[in-house]
Amino acid sequence: MKLALTLLSVALCANSLLAQSDILPGSGAEPPCGPGTTSTILYRTVLRPSNVVPPVSGLTASAGVTIRVHTTTSPGPNAIDFVANYNFGGPVTITGLQIRSGAAGQNGAVLLDSGISAAAPVQSQTGSGTINIQLADPADNKPTGTVTSAAKQFAGDPTQFYVEIDTTANPAGALRGQLAVAQQSVAMALMSPFNETAILGGAATGTGTVVATITRGASGAISSAEVVLDLNYQFPSVATMTALQVQQGAERTDGPAVIHIDLGNIVVAIGSGNVRQVLEADVTNPAVVAMLEALFIDPSNYYLNLLTNANPTGAMRGQLLRASRSDIQSTMCVGTATGQNLAGAKVTVDVLRSSTGDLQAGLVTYDIDYQVPPNTMLVSAGISGVLTGLSTANPLTSTTGAGNVYELVSVSSFVGLQQLGQILAGNRQTLNLVTSTQVNISGTVPLFSVSGTLQITSIQNGSGDSSAETAAPGGLISLFGNFPGGLPDFANVDVTGLFNRAWPTSLNGTWVTIGDRNIPLGFHSLTQIDAQIPPDLPPGPYQVRYWASRDLPSLFVLPEDQPDYRSDPYILTVSAQAPGIFVSAAGPAITHASTGAAVSATAPAAAGETLYVYATGIAGQPTVTATIGGATATASLVAVPYILPGVEIYTLTVPAGLSGSQTLTLTAGGTVSNSVPLALQ
Repeated sequence: MKLALTLLSVALCANSLLAQSDILPGSGAEPPCGPGTTSTILYRTVLRPSNVVPPVSGLTASAGVTIRVHTTTSPGPNAIDFVANYNFGGPVTITGLQIRSGAAGQNGAVLLDSGISAAAPVQSQTGSGTINIQLADPADNKPTGTVTSAAKQFAGDPTQFYVEIDTTANPAGALRGQLAVAQQSVAMALMSPFNETAILGGAATGTGTVVATITRGASGAISSAEVVLDLNYQFPSVATMTALQVQQGAERTDGPAVIHIDLGNIVVAIGSGNVRQVLEADVTNPAVVAMLEALFIDPSNYYLNLLTNANPTGAMRGQLLRASRSDIQSTMCVGTATGQNLAGAKVTVDVLRSSTGDLQAGLVTYDIDYQVPPNTMLVSAGISGVLTGLSTANPLTSTTGAGNVYELVSVSSFVGLQQLGQILAGNRQTLNLVTSTQVNISGTVPLFSVSGTLQITSIQNGSGDSSAETAAPGGLISLFGNFPGGLPDFANVDVTGLFNRAWPTSLNGTWVTIGDRNIPLGFHSLTQIDAQIPPDLPPGPYQVRYWASRDLPSLFVLPEDQPDYRSDPYILTVSAQAPGIFVSAAGPAITHASTGAAVSATAPAAAGETLYVYATGIAGQPTVTATIGGATATASLVAVPYILPGVEIYTLTVPAGLSGSQTLTLTAGGTVSNSVPLALQ
């Protein structure tokens, strides 16, 4: 079940899982316009003079650096972006930006050079600025290209590689930082003057988006963070925006600013517009770290607030809520392209949904690996109604003809949200990449239409135990089969979960019933659905069906007397208790209570230690029996501030006299859970 990965990646801080989520392709041998997978892996670090070997003294400077590795198995190129936001505090001439091999405290050879040099420097009179450089391997050279080779090397263990910035004052290294795999979370806010504690009224509205990209150290603590604040606004009269803040506080309460971005005095005319700001967050500030952690769990105790001259404490605000995420692949070309005009693309759609599943706001991330003739000018990219910022006035000139278009586009308009709704419902939309000579490289998003037979082939306990076909009131289940009515989409969540909020009972025009009741959906893909049994459902046998709206596109015929597509019923017996301990390929969801870190072979538990066990299907029993090896212990239900639908957390103390590799089960109402490994000292 996807939720098992949720708990391991967030509650257990197992960020190493995310490092394995994308696979670097080894070749580009597929035919033009053939199927493929496009992905971007994010790495980042903070460069400091103290990290240089030997350390640089007397320099107060830093740089937040994000490395984006774009890869595709379709016939497009691989590319790497260097994005560095630097601040030297005074005039600087940068003479080098490289990725080098070497662990912390060791110097190493250059693995990949950005091209900045003493002969081609970057100069800044203020000492601050942004460097954005892209390197790419053309499609025909992808298997042996420099970019592909470098990306493969530091994908294994990025901490063994570092980013270095050289300057004229420090040509052997001014700033340095070790790379780490980055995680990303998206939260959104529907902003209004009516949400301010002193209700202002008026017709101003806004849709705010917060994108946090973080790395974690070996202990699981956040080691770096880039925060993007984006606001789509609409004012009925002229206004002067002064600041955008993330503040801590519940609805109708004022709280301290955790993130503050000074906008200067941006005068906006009547109508709509957008403002976007990027900053490197101070991860030495406990309040900032707490906010960042909340963005990956439950940000609803934080709000986004826009300040203006007329309303210096807040002109419009909205509580932050987690967004859902769908990744959609596409392959693009011109007719029967021969390799000169083609691309592999991934469109990531983050959306905010109402309790009924309606779209309220969106963020589209375009990730397009393109191959065009050298010196081609790209003037447009995206889906109609949700375009990137490329235009004839703002083109992208590709000198080599190989590269990547990577852009985040926030969506709040009716037309834009309607387009996203069509895409997520499986209605094909055209994705275009247009050149200045009006060559249109196009594909569809999604690549397929709804087709095939709706079918449930099995239902399993939602813990991730494939051998348990059990369910209990309030517990989670995973349905497997053929579910062509919707694209992969988490219900208001991505892989890190939706805390303290109910899942919607419909996704992208699809729903699941048990008996005559629609049930909450947490994940929907073509072959798997994760859902929750209603907590008040009495035990007994039930018919479970998968449904898809007749309004969805289809390649099969729906009888006129049948209102919607539906699967044949699957009989599921709901028991009073059906305990299951969450487990995935990475291990069971068990943490050290003292640190929150996962229990594993490298971090075993000790006799007498308190552990947290993440489970489902126990129906809220206050205590259950835990069996570790041959010993038993009482496990007690824990009240925690953040909880996912259907997840129950139990605390137990490891009995004395146990060591080595043991097994753990939970028994509730006479029913024994799955057996999971437990590493002990």
